[in-house]
Amino acid sequence: MYKTYFKRLFDLFVSLSLLIILFPLFLIIGIIVWIETKKFPVFKQLRGLSLNNQVFYIYKFRTLVESNSSSVKLNSNNSLKREHLSTHLTLSGKILRKTGLDELPQLINIIKGEMSLIGPRPLILEDLHIIKNSFPKVYEHRDSMKIKPGITGLWQINRDKDFSIHILHYWDSYYSNNITFLNDIKILFDTIYVILLSKHKDAILPEQKIRLSLSLTIIFLYTFFYTITISFLF
Repeated sequence: MYKTYFKRLFDLFVSLSLLIILFPLFLIIGIIVWIETKKFPVFKQLRGLSLNNQVFYIYKFRTLVESNSSSVKLNSNNSLKREHLSTHLTLSGKILRKTGLDELPQLINIIKGEMSLIGPRPLILEDLHIIKNSFPKVYEHRDSMKIKPGITGLWQINRDKDFSIHILHYWDSYYSNNITFLNDIKILFDTIYVILLSKHKDAILPEQKIRLSLSLTIIFLYTFFYTITISFLF
């Protein structure tokens, strides 16, 4: 019943609440990204569960400067990782990707009905072509999934450092068979833990330690600016 009737209501309630609460943080991040990149801070990228299943434009904060590379070659054996793009990361981009805050604009995707808070990760079309050609069973499973992709999910918080496609398939399958309100709440709290400790794994971010103080500093600055904003309003 939760999957059919209440999951969408839960998504809308949480995403709208977060958009209101985090609005000052959106502004702060947007200004910093614009200063670094000289471009609109949010970009869109075509993604989907498969090449035909729920393909849409995902929104993210911009974290890369312009690259001279005309194409990206991936390791199609077992990995979706793009370490060589890490040289194009901005300073704020490294922080946003390590904390996972670059995903915040996808709250808009949720309101539009294209995503859920919790679900399998939508992949870029290039990755989907690789999976289709090299891992047809994994691709067939993603192509048949009837649930919406998520901002966070079991793979997003549990993925291995190599971004193994087999691990992706395992968590996709597990979640699609275990969609409950309690499981979604647990995943949300696990996601908060990942953000606070800057433990978010990213496909193009090299393995490095970012101290807990970084996340705490971000939270302090946000709380400070949020308090000032509220005081001006009231």
